[in-house]
Formats: sequence, C-alpha cells, structure tokens
Amino acid sequence: MKRIIQLCYTVYALLIIGIVLLSFLPIGWCLAFLSKNKEGQWYRVGKFVLHLIQVLLGIKLTIKGTEHIPDEPVIFACNHQGFFDGIFFNFIHALPLVALTAPFPYFPGLFSFWLKKCGCIDVSRSFEEQAMYKQAHRREEVYTLLSEALWAGKNVLIFPEGHVERHPKILPFHWGAIRLAMNTGAPIVPATIEGSSKLFDSKKKIFTPAHITITLYKPYRLPSEEGIDLTVDIITQKTRQLENLIAHHLPISMRTSEATVYRPPQAKVITAFFDIDRTLFPGYTEVVIVKHLFRKGLLPLHLVPSVLSWYRQEKKGTLNHLEIIPRIAGLLKDRNATEMALIAQTVFEERIVPRIYQEAADIIRSHQQHGHRVVLVSEIFDVFLGPWAKYFDVDAAYGTRTEKKDGMLTGHIEGPIAYRKGKLHYAQEYLDLNDTSLEDSFAYGDSFGDAVLLTKVKYPYAVNPKPELKKIAKRHEIPLLAFSHEKER
Repeated sequence: MKRIIQLCYTVYALLIIGIVLLSFLPIGWCLAFLSKNKEGQWYRVGKFVLHLIQVLLGIKLTIKGTEHIPDEPVIFACNHQGFFDGIFFNFIHALPLVALTAPFPYFPGLFSFWLKKCGCIDVSRSFEEQAMYKQAHRREEVYTLLSEALWAGKNVLIFPEGHVERHPKILPFHWGAIRLAMNTGAPIVPATIEGSSKLFDSKKKIFTPAHITITLYKPYRLPSEEGIDLTVDIITQKTRQLENLIAHHLPISMRTSEATVYRPPQAKVITAFFDIDRTLFPGYTEVVIVKHLFRKGLLPLHLVPSVLSWYRQEKKGTLNHLEIIPRIAGLLKDRNATEMALIAQTVFEERIVPRIYQEAADIIRSHQQHGHRVVLVSEIFDVFLGPWAKYFDVDAAYGTRTEKKDGMLTGHIEGPIAYRKGKLHYAQEYLDLNDTSLEDSFAYGDSFGDAVLLTKVKYPYAVNPKPELKKIAKRHEIPLLAFSHEKER
C-alpha cells in the first residue's frame, strides 16, 4: 500500500511541477519583455513559482537562524542532501540569490530553462563535464561571475561538497566558497539542510512528502586575500574549518571521523588510462582491420565462417572471450609485422578516425593540458596500436603483445592478454616505471574487461557501459559517461 501511495504522489508531483513551470512561462516572458531588468523579473516570477510548487506538494519548510544573516550580501555554504536543495534557499532572504549548480543539461528541460532565466550559474566540475558540457562555465569563470554577483548586492549559494551526498555522510568540501570569500571579503553563512533527501529519491525516481529544515549559523568571516599568500595549505586549512563547522551541526551519523577536504590530485605523476574499443570510438579496432584484410584478399575468405562462429559462440556463452583473442592472433601467422602496422595505419585513417568520439578526444586533451600522463591500455594487438598512440600523442600504449620472429608474426601471444587482470598488469607496469600509483590515477573503460582496473584506481569512469559493467559501476559507485558524438567526416 505504501508503494502505491508513493507512486501516486510521484505522478502528482511530476504533473504539478510540469504544469506550473509551463503555465508561468508566458508570464515570465511578458514581464521580462516589459522590464529593463529582465533577469530580475524572471527571478521574481521563479520565486513565486517555486513557492506555489512547495505549497501544492505539501512540502513543509522550516527555516531557523535568519537572525544570523548580516545586512550585506553573503555566501551561503550548505551540505547537499537532495536534488532540490537550492530551491529552498530562495525563501531565506529578501536579496536575490545566485545559485551555483551542476551543468544545466543535468536537469530536465523545463527546470533547466528556469534555472538559466533566474540567474543561476552552472559549472563544469571535472574534466569529463568540461568535455561533455561545453556551454557550462569553467571554474575560473565562475569565481569572476559570483564575485560580480556579490558586488552587485546579491547573495550566493554554494554547496561545497560539489555533489549530492550518495550516502548519509558528508562529502569532502571543495575550495570554492573559501576562495570566493577571500576574493570578495563577503561573509560565509554556514547552513545545514535536513530532510531534503526524503523528498526525491534519485535512484528510485520517487517523490515523498517531506519536512525540510534549513538552519543558519553565525557568519564565518575571512580576511580578504589582499596581502595574503593563498597557498594550497592555507586554502585547505580554511576549507577544513568550514567543513568541521557545518559537520558539527549535523547528526553524528553523517559526520566523518575527521574532515577530509577535497584536493585536486597533487602527486608526482597523474596518469589517465584509456581503453580504446567502445570507449574512444563505437567499434572494435581488430574487427575493422580483419574485415579490411578479408575484403582485400589478404586473408582467405574460407575463414570467414569460422571467425563469425567464434563471436556467435561468445555471445551464447559457449566460448570465453580470452579464447577468441589467440584465435584472431592465429589468423595473422606468417604476416610481416611492419606491413600489418602500415595496413593498420591506413584503416585507422579511413575507417576509424571519422568515428572517434568527440567527447573522448576532448577529455584526453583536457588531461594533457593539465599535465597528466595519458596511457592507452587495450586488448588490441600491439601491431595495431601505433595509429591510436600517434593520433592522441599519448605517453604510452599497452596492447596484447604478439610474438614476432625475424619481423614476422608467429600467430602466438606473448605475456598476458590486456583484458581484466592483464589490463591491470600493464597499467601497474607503467605506474611502477613512473614512480606513481593507482591512487593517483584515472581510468576509462566500457566493459567487463575493464572492471578490474576501474575498481582499483581512485578516479574511475564507465563509458557507455555494457550491462555487466553497469552493474559493477552501480555497486562500486563508479560514475557513468555517455559518449555519442562522433567526429565529422
């Protein structure tokens, strides 16, 4: 019965939100058209719309500690429990509020539209978001925009955790609120929000009536950055103080044993490992090359049925993936390794380059611009790997090693296949040579074969994951990336 009530309330909530947001669009447009302060008019209409939605959904809102808000623009810094947290801060103070949000495409269409119109500022929080959401503001742009908002007499809302809490534990704080306060001299008003996680369950997509409590605390004022050497240690120290201040007012179950401030990786060498097939382009390198070899008569056509049967058996589960790779290597027996590499280059330029994911290329470029090492680790044969390494100008590339004798391929494999534990083996080999660790590494992959490496590095990403990897990603809370834009031909 409880489940049925939740579903009914969810349908009701979605209808109310959609109808109200849509109905007030013409009013917003008309008032903005008639006013010089268009953003201000949208903000006022938006504030009324949000209040109406709150009333119609029966959301109870309690705000405590408003006496702590000084008579000047402030930076609200709050823990981040739920998807709709930012909405409720609009009802705290008379001054307009500029909220810092995730990239607008994260939000449903109508909601995203209202966020833009009401003056919210979105930010790309990672390399991946910079590549995928090019319209979102970069971090340095955000500091300028938020500073201008404060100087213009507006309040600013920042969630220092950067993301909604996935567990009932506070996440490490980012530096943004502290840097902004030191840049502008504006006081930080620490805040806590409780109950908002019950309003909307982002995993189950279920709404539940909730009682939300926002509590404000005494302002946290920092010295202006003028004359201060803003070292990483100083900003980290101030951020830790802010996190401890907010965590102190949260239930004990939400606190960590010690505040753990988020710090961008500062190791000697930061490495980003990339799988290739279905991660950098929507296909399989060896399949494309082998097809070319059959078309050009470089492999006898009578082998085609055998090759197709191998993949059919793998799909049925009667043939292990690790058994197919040596069989493919056997097709190349007695082929000149240099000639195979040249053929791979031709096929790569003609059939693969136009299909490379633009998002993947942008992320690789972003890592390189930040001084990170980029390493390709793929199960494809080493003789086919050169074009990929050259195209992205990577620091290293590891593939399944083919045995060679007098420049000819023997049809056998040397060493572990770069799949699952084999992929981790090659990644560790590179890390050992460069005096760094998995704790200082990123990894990107799409399939079960990448799972071992993804669960070992500190910053894993599952790209267009297959079902098996999707389950693993959910279990290990690995972020998902969706690449779809191929390069133009």
